[in-house]
Amino acid sequence: MVAAFVAATQSGELDRLVRVLAPDVVVIGDSGGHFPAARRPVTGAEAVARFILGLFGQAGRYGDRVLARPVLVNGALGLQMETTNRDGRTIRLVIAFAVDDGRITGIFNQLNPDKLPDLPPFGPDDVWPPAW
Repeated sequence: MVAAFVAATQSGELDRLVRVLAPDVVVIGDSGGHFPAARRPVTGAEAVARFILGLFGQAGRYGDRVLARPVLVNGALGLQMETTNRDGRTIRLVIAFAVDDGRITGIFNQLNPDKLPDLPPFGPDDVWPPAW
C-alpha cells in the first residue's frame, strides 16, 4: 500500500491518490513548531490527497532534493524522508501509515526534530521515489 501511495504521489494525479485512500482517511502531523504543519488533522480522501500533493509540490519547489527510503515504523512499512525547507533548514521526517481493507486510513507525519534525534543518515541510493 505504501508503494501505491508513493507512485500516486509521484504522479501528481489527484484521482490516483484518492483511490489508495480510505474515504475517512486522516493526516496528522507533528513538527513541534519547528516547521510549518497543519494545525488540525486533515480528513477525507480528497482533502488529504490535495494536502499531500501540496506538500510534495512544496518540497520540489523549495528543495533541490527529496531523499526517501522505506523503513519500519512501529513494525509496519513507512517512509523516512529528508528535504530542504524554504528557509534552507533540513526537514527530516518519518511517515507512518495505517491501512485497513487495502486502503490507507491514517498518515502520521513526524517531523519534530526533538523526537527524531537518532535517524540514520541517508546514503547515495536514497532518492525520490524510494527503491523498493
